Amino acid sequence: MSNMVNMMTSEVASAQKKRVLIVEDDGAILAILEEAMIQEGYIVKASTSAREAMELVKSFQPHIVLTDNDMPDITGIEMLKELRRLKNYVTVIFISGRTDSQFVVQPVLATLVPPRAGLIGGVEVERRLDQPSVVDALDPVEDE
Repeated sequence: MSNMVNMMTSEVASAQKKRVLIVEDDGAILAILEEAMIQEGYIVKASTSAREAMELVKSFQPHIVLTDNDMPDITGIEMLKELRRLKNYVTVIFISGRTDSQFVVQPVLATLVPPRAGLIGGVEVERRLDQPSVVDALDPVEDE
């Protein structure tokens, strides 16, 4: 009986973990971000390609996407525009070393959904992962 309770407790804990998709073409940065998210207890998938990430969004159904903008196949902003065109409103957070004002404004203008896109710090990532969104309430993600 004790094993059954432990299994059920483990399944409940697993179902409550948040899924994070990381999109970064620099392998070293990707590895650091992936390890940091895993250490914090998140379920993580990673991709070095924005096009591949588009497919992962469909199958993995992440709660949040951390993405670089400057990638070889399509930019993070182009990926975000395509997600919105497909009516996918997953929270997307851009991670970048760039600080020019045009880049900072582009994600917001690309989607016209300011609270769900933009550049924010690491503490804000954690806060957003723990906070339910309006979109989540309207269209809940079923955990596997």
